[in-house]
Amino acid sequence: MRCYGFQNEVKSYLNRLERENGFRISATSAKALNDRVEGLKKSRIWSQYSLGFNDTDGDSYLSRAGVTDLIGRSEVLWFVRGMKALGLYSNMVAWPLRSYQNAGTGSTVYSLGGLGRFNGTMVNSPTWGIEGVNFLNSSSQNISLPSVLNGGDSYLNFSCARLINISMPHATISSLGNSRGGVIAAASNGDYRTRSVTWSFTGSSTGAKFSTQTNTLSNFTSTIVGDSSGARYFENVYQYNAEVGDYRLSSLSGNLPRIAGHYISAITPANNPWNGVISTTMFLNVSINNQIHSLLYVLYKQTLGNGLGLP
Repeated sequence: MRCYGFQNEVKSYLNRLERENGFRISATSAKALNDRVEGLKKSRIWSQYSLGFNDTDGDSYLSRAGVTDLIGRSEVLWFVRGMKALGLYSNMVAWPLRSYQNAGTGSTVYSLGGLGRFNGTMVNSPTWGIEGVNFLNSSSQNISLPSVLNGGDSYLNFSCARLINISMPHATISSLGNSRGGVIAAASNGDYRTRSVTWSFTGSSTGAKFSTQTNTLSNFTSTIVGDSSGARYFENVYQYNAEVGDYRLSSLSGNLPRIAGHYISAITPANNPWNGVISTTMFLNVSINNQIHSLLYVLYKQTLGNGLGLP
C-alpha cells in the first residue's frame, strides 16, 4: 500500500498486515488509523505508554478472537503495549466487549492478558454492539467467566459501562463472586449514581455510592481495588471513597461462600443482571495506587475506550 505522508509505524504495520495476513486495507481506513497515531503522538500518549503495533501477545489474542477491523486491532495492540509499560500486563485478564475488538459474533467472549486464557460464555443471548455487549435485565443475560483470581489475592475490578435506564435496582456490571471480593453495581434508589461493594475478611460488607456527577446513562468507568490494608473505589479517574481492613479475596468458607466464579452482568448466574451496555471488564491479581489508576484510566480511554465519551 502506498502511504505517502503517513507515520512510519503506520506504513510498516499496514504493509505487514498485507504481507502476512493478506488484509486489504482501504485508503479511508488507513488514513483514519494514521490520524489516530498522529493524535496520540501530539498528546504524548504514544511515547508515555510506549505504544506501537508490534506485540506477540496482542497478535495472539487478535488471531484467537478473529479480529479483522483495523482500528480494533490497533486499539488492542496499543492497550497491551501500554499495560506492559505500566508493569500490569502479566497480572491482568481483560474482556474487550466492543464487537470490533473481539469476536463480535457467537457466544464466546475471548480474554486478553498475561494471567492466562479465560474465555467467557454468553448466557441467555446478550448481543454484540460497537460500544460493547448489550444486556437485558429482564432476560437475566450475563457472561459466565472461569475463576481467575484465588483466595487471598489482592485485586482490581475495573469495568466500563452505561445503563439504558436508571430504574433497575442492584443491576450488576461485574463481580468477583458473592464472596469476599468486589461487586460493581447500580444503586438501588434509581438515581444517576453507582455503587461499589466489597466484603472484608471479617464478613462485613461496605460500599461507596459514587458522585451524583456521574450520569450512568453515559459511559463511565468504575473500579474497586482491594488488598490487606483496605479497599478503594474509583469513579472514572477519581478516587471517591476508601475503607480500612483486610479486603483481599476470600480463601475461607466462613460466613460467606467460597469464590465460585466470576461474572459480567451478574453476581451469581441469575442474580441482579445489568440493564445496558458493558464495554470492558478487567481483573488484576494486584492492587494499585491512585497514581497508577490514573494512568490506567487514561490508557483505557485512549485505546479500548476511545470514542465512548469518557470524561
